[in-house]
Amino acid sequence: MLPPPAPSPASASSPEDSQLPQGQCRYILTQADLKGHRCACVIFSRRLSFPGATCDCGHQACFHLPSADTSSPGRQDDLTAIKSRVQALEQQEGLLERLSQMEESLDKAREELQNEIKGSYRNISAAWQLIEQLQRRLANFEEVHRLQSEKLDRASQEIQDLRNRNLELLETDEMLEERLEKLEGAEGMDALLSPEQEAVDVGCTPDAITLLQGRVRRRSSGARSLPQPLNLYRPNKQLATPRSSIADAPGSSKLWTVHISILPSRRQPFPFEKDTVAYKRCLSRGLQRMVAVSGTDEESFSVSVSTAFRDVLQGAPWEPLQVRICDARDLEGLPLLRPLSASLGKEPRDLEFLRSHCAVCDSNGRIQAMYIAPREHSLSWQSIMKMPTYVEGLECSWESDKQLDGPAEGEHAIWTGSDPCARLPAKRSSAEMSTGHTMGESDELQAKKRTRAACPAW
Repeated sequence: MLPPPAPSPASASSPEDSQLPQGQCRYILTQADLKGHRCACVIFSRRLSFPGATCDCGHQACFHLPSADTSSPGRQDDLTAIKSRVQALEQQEGLLERLSQMEESLDKAREELQNEIKGSYRNISAAWQLIEQLQRRLANFEEVHRLQSEKLDRASQEIQDLRNRNLELLETDEMLEERLEKLEGAEGMDALLSPEQEAVDVGCTPDAITLLQGRVRRRSSGARSLPQPLNLYRPNKQLATPRSSIADAPGSSKLWTVHISILPSRRQPFPFEKDTVAYKRCLSRGLQRMVAVSGTDEESFSVSVSTAFRDVLQGAPWEPLQVRICDARDLEGLPLLRPLSASLGKEPRDLEFLRSHCAVCDSNGRIQAMYIAPREHSLSWQSIMKMPTYVEGLECSWESDKQLDGPAEGEHAIWTGSDPCARLPAKRSSAEMSTGHTMGESDELQAKKRTRAACPAW
């Protein structure tokens, strides 16, 4: 009997198909051109021509994955690594953008800081230059202060000397006023006391007596040339001078003359003082004229004034202003003006009325000056400037004057305030005015100076 056939090596040594892997091949190729790559086999297929568990790709079953659905561990790790890398790159890109922005901001801040430092250096340099200038000015001020202190010391000594002289002059002035009052009171030169006697009465020093003697001699020799004071005529006052009645003057035919000034406003309390800018303006346009009146009645006066000022008034109504000589100390002798009161407005404005209420007269009762004003309106400087020129050579007075013209734009009425002292120019400049005494010495000087009555309110 024959022995049974031996099993084929393939069938004897081949494992069961269920135990073989089914997944893709993970074998790393070693060829030079494919080094580093894995086998492209995606499923295990047993090669039956070879013993053992060899795939058709030539690689053992140990290089294949157990199942076709199982993913490669290396591939999963690669995917995770790739994802992490992508996220890192994305974060790195954002970080780079932020770093770029921060670098730009830093560069900009550094540039601004450099500009500020340069500006600070320039400011410090200018400050030092200013400090040097201030130091030089301070040195100059100290020198000026020293010089001014020396001048003040000399001025104090001069003021003390002037005070002593002023005391003597005040005493002499009192005696001269008393003697002039005696002369005006028609007591004559015989009623004058001797200078020595008056000096003894008021307690003058010997030097003041000598000064007074010389002044009285000069006054006695020129007594006839003394100017007559301005007064308002009073009908009930007995005058010691020749008669001044126009009607009684032989050959006059009741013709009389008077200097009349037109004031821009009837509310102006004082006339313009001579040689002031306002006075020259009025004079250049004929607001001040000498008028000849042919009669003593109201009609003659009105017709003469209207005719003389026809180019100024142009038919506008006007009225004379009531005049009173002010006897206040600072304004003594100035005509004080105001509109006629209601009681005087009804009286006839003949010569006697004008002489008593509206005129400035001399001591003989002769009318020297009168003042009139428009009744219904005031004249502005612009309207006066447009009038025809009456006196040549005074156009310089029409230059811009803030005190009279006010603001440059617009037409403003001329000043007619109630405080004349603010507009009347001083007789002397401020530098020439000096009281000659200090605060504590005012009582002593006021006791020696006779008090004067202020202008009473009308």
